[in-house]
Amino acid sequence: MAKTRLDAYEVFCLYIAIKNHFTKPSYDFFKYNGKTNINKESFLARRDKYQFHKLSRMYKPDEMRDFLVANFMKEDMWVGTLLQDEAADNFSIHKGTMQSLSYYFGNEIEKAFSTVAKPDDIFAVEKGGEPHIVNLYLQGEVSIYTLILLDEFVGFMKKFDKKLGDDYIWSKLSFRLKKLRPFIEFDKEKIKSILKEKVDVYK
Repeated sequence: MAKTRLDAYEVFCLYIAIKNHFTKPSYDFFKYNGKTNINKESFLARRDKYQFHKLSRMYKPDEMRDFLVANFMKEDMWVGTLLQDEAADNFSIHKGTMQSLSYYFGNEIEKAFSTVAKPDDIFAVEKGGEPHIVNLYLQGEVSIYTLILLDEFVGFMKKFDKKLGDDYIWSKLSFRLKKLRPFIEFDKEKIKSILKEKVDVYK
């Protein structure tokens, strides 16, 4: 029988694993199967353990991981912050986007490619500035999800990492993209078809 909810300690362990994944370069949630060296005694000694009891009652086991991902993909969060409305809103937006990923992707890349003369221009790296696709992200015109899907087929991240290695904005964004990518599941053929259709319009 499936568990109806995680207990506070299980939520804490998941919290630490997701937190480490999004904040520590050396930790990979999938590589370590979400395991950490946290023990129950250290959890029980924490002053904020009751916050995890509250959090454990808010989401089902199959939602908790995605809830934490939706928040840590934005910033490092204290458990008390995760009990606030903003955290719930982050999860709602993340869940809605994942459910309609192809729709959002199609709309965003159509707008993005309409801002350049030719498709390759969107990934051009020029001295003294961010690539156009990065500026569109910073302006809120394309989401982090769209960047992940575009990179899956275009592979622009390796190019940017090589040419913008010392750029603070790109380095920070690149780290987030790499950390979030394993959590994003999508129909590759469907996304590929949408990309081909939208980009062909601007060739």
